Amino acid sequence: MRKIISSNDGVAAVEFALISPLLFVLLFGIIEFSALLYNQAVITNASREASRYTATFYTNPANATAERPTCEEIQSFVSTYVKAHFINFTSSTPFGPSNVSCPDGSPYKDYSSYAGYVDTIKIDYTYGFLVLGNLIKILVPGETQWSSIPLSATTVMRDENQGT
Repeated sequence: MRKIISSNDGVAAVEFALISPLLFVLLFGIIEFSALLYNQAVITNASREASRYTATFYTNPANATAERPTCEEIQSFVSTYVKAHFINFTSSTPFGPSNVSCPDGSPYKDYSSYAGYVDTIKIDYTYGFLVLGNLIKILVPGETQWSSIPLSATTVMRDENQGT
């Protein structure tokens, strides 16, 4: 009986069983926050690209025959860009045109006496955590505030009109 009591067999397995939940929460936390930061960068870049798209599309108002992109065309442009670059292994809702808005229904505001047209693109998205959100719901029943984080990006860019 003394041999069994003084034995150290299985100590490492017990220690691992005690530490592994913390290790896995830390590991998945790093992965999820990395995806969150990456997706914020994608949304910010998509906002810049869409604003650039609207600013450079209509280059010469004196003899251009092309019309400015509509808000729906810009929403489609941003959705295509974001869907191609997003990391979405989370419980977030898929990105769509409804996440992109053009203030006042149009991306353009006329400041012709100062700087011509100014394009504004705004993107809002709610990033839902997969592991951490569910863990918080288990630890704090009824808590939903920390299961998702809103991401947002706004870009304002002046049109690049090349003369009249």
